[in-house]
Amino acid sequence: MHQYIALSQDLERYLVDKIGVAPQSLTQIYNGVDTDLFHPARSGAARLPVPEFAGSDTVVVGTVGRMEAVKDQVTLVRAFVCLLELRPDLRERLRLVIIGDGALRAPSLDLLKASGRVSTSPGSRRNAPIFPSSCGAWMSFVLPSLAEGISNTILEAMATGLPIVATRVCGNAELVEEGRTALLVPAGDRRRWRPRSRAMPTMPGSERSTDGGPRRAEARFSLDAMVRAYMEVYDACWIDV
Repeated sequence: MHQYIALSQDLERYLVDKIGVAPQSLTQIYNGVDTDLFHPARSGAARLPVPEFAGSDTVVVGTVGRMEAVKDQVTLVRAFVCLLELRPDLRERLRLVIIGDGALRAPSLDLLKASGRVSTSPGSRRNAPIFPSSCGAWMSFVLPSLAEGISNTILEAMATGLPIVATRVCGNAELVEEGRTALLVPAGDRRRWRPRSRAMPTMPGSERSTDGGPRRAEARFSLDAMVRAYMEVYDACWIDV
């Protein structure tokens, strides 16, 4: 093995401290995001996956991902229900969208049904990768994961200009500018989500597009930057051989 690639500084520390990889055999390279595909919405028209689910004055909180234990969408659902209890004035305007499928889909739907809240979980969708940028009604992207290597969905949401609420796990904090492009919360604790959730935009158009997100994605996490970094590693290894 000539060289290891760590996708985050968190993984880099793990490889050095826990696995014993020599620092000189290790390069840290972040994943890249396709900013031609993921970009701020160019149309104000809202296209949600369920007809008549949301009107023009609706605030949509959404997430995309496989619905398995490590992604912890159940905690997001509980936090959403708690938020509506704290802010009853939002009950007619706030919606939750979870795009994905897996073991947590049924329990998430059960929780929402029991609470009587309006939401949707449309399951697996072929158009999920372009959904955030094509839907003008999305106001915040939420990532409730218990663990991540490096989150491509954070990069995609950031490139589209969506405000982000994500758990402070693994490499998540390395991708965002906390307080500017994202709010970070503890994993697995819906009670700690509530004050952060209340800080999310509550009116369509208010801070919908955070300019800093697309700029940061283009400058630090573009596909071109990722490819250049990998090519430098391959070139160096070829010379060494």
